Amino acid sequence: MKEIDKSIVQRVKDELDVNTDNLLELLKMLRDMRASKHPDGYEDETAKKIAHEEFTTLNNLYEELSGFIEQHQASKMVVFDDANRDMNEFKYIKDIDIKDAEIKKLKQEVSLLNSSIEIEKEENRKLHKTIEELIEKKNETIHNEIKSIYSPKKIWSDVGLVAILTSLIATFPIVRDWLNQIGATSDIALYAIRVFSFVTIFNWFRSFLVNKRVENIEYSILNDSSINERLNIKQRYIECGLRKSFYETDIVSCIKIQLTKFDRILLFGGYEKTIKFLTEDIIIQLNRKKLITSVGSEGLKKVFMVKSA
Repeated sequence: MKEIDKSIVQRVKDELDVNTDNLLELLKMLRDMRASKHPDGYEDETAKKIAHEEFTTLNNLYEELSGFIEQHQASKMVVFDDANRDMNEFKYIKDIDIKDAEIKKLKQEVSLLNSSIEIEKEENRKLHKTIEELIEKKNETIHNEIKSIYSPKKIWSDVGLVAILTSLIATFPIVRDWLNQIGATSDIALYAIRVFSFVTIFNWFRSFLVNKRVENIEYSILNDSSINERLNIKQRYIECGLRKSFYETDIVSCIKIQLTKFDRILLFGGYEKTIKFLTEDIIIQLNRKKLITSVGSEGLKKVFMVKSA
């Protein structure tokens, strides 16, 4: 072997603590030791930091020695004992290095891709949570709107509560005598108080019954196994194509079929508003069930496209 750069060879030998002058052997030993010191093989942060420093030193030496060999081969200088055999092995090692570099790059790209996917998943989870909260809030608002149709206004509810308490207290003789003394128990006054008490109790009870009935109707429609037939879901030509769909009016018809004569009496004075709010709520729940895929229109009718089975 011709005279070569003693500096790089000696530094490699010192690092590896070996005496051989065989460059190929030195290169392979450097490569093996570099692999053993890769920081990814350590979990402890202190050990990882030390390994990173050692890996960097070994990698620099490896690159220097590889570059030295390639430079001298390009100059037709013999650096191996058996030039043909050892040079082929050197090329094989360099091919492995290239493949390792490609694998490392791919791993980095996969890692970045996985990080992006995790970030996107987290954003989707937050978005989904926000949507669910908005839907819950909308759902609660709708039920409160239905309650407000039949519940007395707060001021009248408070007055009604006073009337009820007055009617009850007035039944006690001591209280009745006291009311007589102050002239507050005329027959008309007591009659008015009792009527007002009855109306207040009736409105409270009616509001309770309406909300229970609305919940039952909604549950019955949404949990019916034959919901496709009940909502009249079928193929229609919608937006220049044949799509499975149903109309908003189909939900209204489905609700009305559920209503009994007693329900219609119970909903007197708020029938149309109740149907409107209940229809809106059912649409929200169908959307949450992912039955509805998109919304369109056909003339003046609102139409909902559904996913195919």
